[in-house]
Amino acid sequence: AKIVSAFPKKESDCLDYIGFLPNNKAIVFEAKSYDGTGSKSIKPFPLSNIKDYQYDLVEELYKYIDNVFYIVEVRLEKTSEVYLINAAKVKEFKETNERKSIPYDTLKEIGTLVEDLDILKCMEV
Repeated sequence: AKIVSAFPKKESDCLDYIGFLPNNKAIVFEAKSYDGTGSKSIKPFPLSNIKDYQYDLVEELYKYIDNVFYIVEVRLEKTSEVYLINAAKVKEFKETNERKSIPYDTLKEIGTLVEDLDILKCMEV
């Protein structure tokens, strides 16, 4: 048998993407996806999809980087929508609401709909 890791981890210690924009500013993304299909309306985004260690990493990175985002895919019955949301807005929602999820209408309000997955089009770079 082959040893894959001598020290297996229970969770990742990083976010999905850490890199640089064309203007050499750092940028960080954490991508999330959820099933938004509901019988009468689109379901809210569960904040539990973002793990505590990811919130902690984002909080630490915000000391140094302004460009920290969540990319949230809402899977619907026949299509999906992708929103770019500044992590500060997710933090603000979490701290000012008792809800355990972000309503779909609020998600649309605090996020930017990404039409063709070219995230840079949604940002000032």
